[in-house]
Amino acid sequence: MEQPVTDRGMVIIGAGHAGVSAALALRASGWRHTITLFEEQDVLPYERPPLSKSILRGERTIEDHRIFTPDKMEEQEITFRRNARVAAIDRNERHIILSDGQTLTYERLLLAPGAEARPLSIPGSDLPGVLSLRDAADAAQLRERIRIAPGSRLAIVGGGLIGLEVAASARALGCAVTVIEVGHRIMMRTLHEELAHRVQSCHEQAGVEFCFSKRIVSFVGNDEIRGVELDDGTIISSTTVLVCVGAAPRVELAKSAGLAIDNGIAVDRHLRTSDPFIYAAGDACAFELKDGRRTRLECWKTANDQGATAGRNMLGMSEAYFPEPWLWSDQYDKSVQVAGYPDRSHHDVDRFCQDDSHLIFHLGKHGEVVGFSGFGSSRQVGHGAKVAQLLMRDSVRPSPTDLGDASVDLRSLLSSAAA
Repeated sequence: MEQPVTDRGMVIIGAGHAGVSAALALRASGWRHTITLFEEQDVLPYERPPLSKSILRGERTIEDHRIFTPDKMEEQEITFRRNARVAAIDRNERHIILSDGQTLTYERLLLAPGAEARPLSIPGSDLPGVLSLRDAADAAQLRERIRIAPGSRLAIVGGGLIGLEVAASARALGCAVTVIEVGHRIMMRTLHEELAHRVQSCHEQAGVEFCFSKRIVSFVGNDEIRGVELDDGTIISSTTVLVCVGAAPRVELAKSAGLAIDNGIAVDRHLRTSDPFIYAAGDACAFELKDGRRTRLECWKTANDQGATAGRNMLGMSEAYFPEPWLWSDQYDKSVQVAGYPDRSHHDVDRFCQDDSHLIFHLGKHGEVVGFSGFGSSRQVGHGAKVAQLLMRDSVRPSPTDLGDASVDLRSLLSSAAA
């Protein structure tokens, strides 16, 4: 790759999965000049998914989940600046301005600021003990509160994946848990209804209580949280509340720089923003699908893949980013996985495995696999998801009968397609 003779380097704002992935992709693709990675918090880069699971339960620490160590940074000759907040972007001069007044020029700039928890603007939301979960400090605070006393009661607002993972971890720590969901079931936007009922049953067997179709009026307490008041007058007793009602993309820096915003930092198919010298990736990135719709996907795989793609495109490549979404969640000894686009299904095929795992293959109008949903053992659900992703990649139209027959090896469907 021919590179310009320049004093400008590659600058990345945000040292999560997307930012680290981009930095490594830049080096792997041949960029020989400086790469500077900025992190607003005073921490080394780490994985986010374990926050609601092994880290919350105290089985692992942040140190066990580093994604970029000082040794690796030195080996890759990447400058890491933590506890450094970027206050502004001067697009005309192509430099960033830090909160302490320092400036740094860039050849290309990547914005990977992530997202922040959406708050509930209701009375009592500022009470001590009303928490969110987005980073390591949040996880440490939550763990400390739910394990300090035998009478700990956790109310989780929102029945999505993060809330349910926390519910499973809190039960493992002996904390009483109530999940409050405004909809009529859990995981409304994520999981097939039949599988969602199975997930709920798994939680109920572990002692989790659920409250559906109720809105929260206020958080109750004086100096500490003591309960959650619902719209029917019921008060759910709680010593800690975790608000899990989604995340808002962090767009303030991009917006103040005059970049296009559309439910996130708007990018084209190459993850380039409205400024050709600035790219975006990760939870704050609003990217285009093949049909022209714009969306955001908040999961580690999306962040990793976008970061790597953006890094290569910052070097002048034209790699289009068209993802096949995939997310997973571990709850108790079960796995939930969703791949592709189940909402585009015209016909669902159920596959019931001998170990009681339930897999659903979602077929399009021409019989092609467009999505997958599964709940059960990690082995069966993981295998089903991987085969489904390969079938989607190759636009295979498998026999619905074979898909639904647990005695038929799923891998044979790939072999048949290849033949």
